[in-house]
Amino acid sequence: MKLYIKAIVFIILIQLFVVNLSAQEITKNIEEMTREEILNIPYDELIELPLEQLLKLADIVGVSLEELYEMILNKDIVAASKTEESSFESPLSTTVISGDELRNAGATSIPDALRMAPGIIVREKTPGNYDVHIRGNDNLPDNHMLLYSENSLSLIMIDNMPVYNYGHGGTFWELFPIDVNDIDRIEVIRGPASALYGPNAASGAINIVTLKPEKENLGVTADIQYGTPSTTIANGSVSFVPNNKLSVRLSGNYQKRERWNDDFYVWKYAGDVVNTSFESGYYDRTDEVFTMLNPGTGIAYGDSSFDIITNPEVSIDKYGVNAFLYYTLNEDANFSVHAGHQNSTALTTIIGDGSVPLTQRLSESDFLNFNGNMYGFTTQLSYNWGYHNVENTTPGMEHDIKDLSFSLEYDFNKIKNLSIRPGISYKDSKYTDLPYASKELPTDELVLFNAENQINALAFSLRLDYTVFEKLRLIAAMRHDTYLNPDQKKLSYQFVGSYKINDKNMLRAVYSRAHRAPFMADTYAEYYYPKAVSGDRTVTTVTFFGNEDVELFETDMFELGYRMKPVKNIQASIEAFYNKGQNYGYYKVDTVRATYFADNVYGVPTVVPNLIGLRYGNLDMVSKQMGLTIEIDWVVSQKFIVSMFETWQKTVLDNYFPYSPDRLAQLMLADVANLEYVGITSYPIIHPVTGQQIDAVSGVIMQNGNPTTTTQDSVTHKSTPTFYGGGNIIYKPIDKIDINLGFYHYGKQTFNNKNASIDINSKNIFNLKLNYKFYNENAVYVNVRNLLGNKDNEFAFTDEIGRLVMLGLKVDF
Repeated sequence: MKLYIKAIVFIILIQLFVVNLSAQEITKNIEEMTREEILNIPYDELIELPLEQLLKLADIVGVSLEELYEMILNKDIVAASKTEESSFESPLSTTVISGDELRNAGATSIPDALRMAPGIIVREKTPGNYDVHIRGNDNLPDNHMLLYSENSLSLIMIDNMPVYNYGHGGTFWELFPIDVNDIDRIEVIRGPASALYGPNAASGAINIVTLKPEKENLGVTADIQYGTPSTTIANGSVSFVPNNKLSVRLSGNYQKRERWNDDFYVWKYAGDVVNTSFESGYYDRTDEVFTMLNPGTGIAYGDSSFDIITNPEVSIDKYGVNAFLYYTLNEDANFSVHAGHQNSTALTTIIGDGSVPLTQRLSESDFLNFNGNMYGFTTQLSYNWGYHNVENTTPGMEHDIKDLSFSLEYDFNKIKNLSIRPGISYKDSKYTDLPYASKELPTDELVLFNAENQINALAFSLRLDYTVFEKLRLIAAMRHDTYLNPDQKKLSYQFVGSYKINDKNMLRAVYSRAHRAPFMADTYAEYYYPKAVSGDRTVTTVTFFGNEDVELFETDMFELGYRMKPVKNIQASIEAFYNKGQNYGYYKVDTVRATYFADNVYGVPTVVPNLIGLRYGNLDMVSKQMGLTIEIDWVVSQKFIVSMFETWQKTVLDNYFPYSPDRLAQLMLADVANLEYVGITSYPIIHPVTGQQIDAVSGVIMQNGNPTTTTQDSVTHKSTPTFYGGGNIIYKPIDKIDINLGFYHYGKQTFNNKNASIDINSKNIFNLKLNYKFYNENAVYVNVRNLLGNKDNEFAFTDEIGRLVMLGLKVDF
């Protein structure tokens, strides 16, 4: 297979080189262009220009030809230091993906576009629904619910507005009202960044910067794609720039994608459902397997439960609408307002327990976001509200949200090369499920909270940036978060040193600490979940209780980086990092209550649990992650550009506790279950250790009974691939044709869950977009994702991800 892949790539490259190399000059009158107009030339137009025109542009801008290459290789970034600077001089591990780059590459969504950045693991669960992690550390702790595979360690922002799920932690990508055609650039920071952006940036931060209209008067764009299997992706926008102070943009997007397969994975052992008549694997929803799994309750996947999943052949169905307003008062004062609405249905992995790992997630929400830059003050104010149903196949997972975010920072003028940036921020999140507690459910308590709960925090921050001398730069950033509800405090910090050896070489070192915020489910859950036990005379209830006193997860990182430009058209970087994570939280067994049946339907004495109580708490486990990332950007010519990146990493766990909650419950009942083997035949029975009475009437209750077991050290964590990476090849044989070949790959992984362990095979993904501009920026194109058609699952217990072939039309006038 590897030889086959190499052959395919080689053939494509040969074909690219033999195409006519002639170019057409752009029609713009370069001599009349201003410096600002030149700096705003789109990336794809700039690299098309012949040498003589590039020299003229360089002369107007007042730079050398080498510096003009720098403009191509080195896009400005704000996220790393909160001040605009080139990515080459950025003090942190950063990547900028321009909107033109991701659209030219054929990215179908924002997570899909993140495969263009090094250090990010992107796996597609079902068509259009993704799992995204910065540098891994995913599925920790393992041997538990699928909840812990969600990325709750990375902070995602839209125009500096945090977009985060405070119910269970993590990012629901389908909730974004924007899409790829709304993006000016994506700024990625790898490594802890809570000192800059607040909690939840424990593994890094991603800021999505939206487009600002630049066309005078009226501008209209539309982009629509259609392909297999029954995939429709549409984007459109209208912009208006009446004068040099005001600009307005309206946009909308729609996406609907169907699955490659119709069946669903079923766990042989899910919670307390025991049945030996089938094996774990994929089953059609009409199969009798689904009927035997507690049909009709709405809890497990029986026939009636599938009525809850509307259109189970659809993986994602969403739309979003947006309005952007930008106003510039003068060179020292400007602001923007963004309003958006989204409605989405996604077939994705479950949060808790269930017989089938897939569920539907439903959402409808709105938001307002204000950003202002006024005479040194930078402010961000946003409000997000709406409805979420995070697991439609499980009762009690509906709630309404209200989320407020505010920050204010001030840039002092530099005092002898010292920049001082103090700040204050406030966060308030409210989740309530009271409107849904009155529905007809198996019990009155079958909602997650049965309350309106709140997490709010006040934070103060300070950033110092000192240029000791021309080549040496020192940065210190600190942030203190005080959580008012629950009552906790956390300090995040970051220390950076960069040394610019010369214009072509730079060294940097980073030490930082970051943390994760409290979540609603971890803090306030009071959830009673009845589950039938097949073949027995009782119902097991699993309870989930939150804990306001749990220590918050935190991570420390040390990183060394080196950037170089060996020649004018090549830029390379290498970053070595070491992360240490601790204070992992999870739902662990707190209480077990059981009934002893002397002679049940199995014909032997049996202990059946009536209640398994889970309470959120901390693990002593520590994760240690070591890794190395290499990135190379090469402008071969004005028509041919290559970028490549690769990450190697290893995660090792100390104080690793290998037991799932179900296994812990079994261990707690082990003594009771083994009584039959010590010759006890009379009832009632007095437990020889606890002195508790056991019989068919009164049950046994064990509290805080986790057995003493030996934890394990130096355990290799296999849910994160040890290597992953990709790149892009851009070729423009003539002015009207763009050819973009993208590739992404990851190594083999072993995913451990409380119900099963499964291997995820390594996968090589090639994407190809052929674009033909028939008039100015108007174009038709072919967009192929997963060119080789490898249907292997990219995530555990989910769908096949096959070849997606789409025809597209872009209109721009």
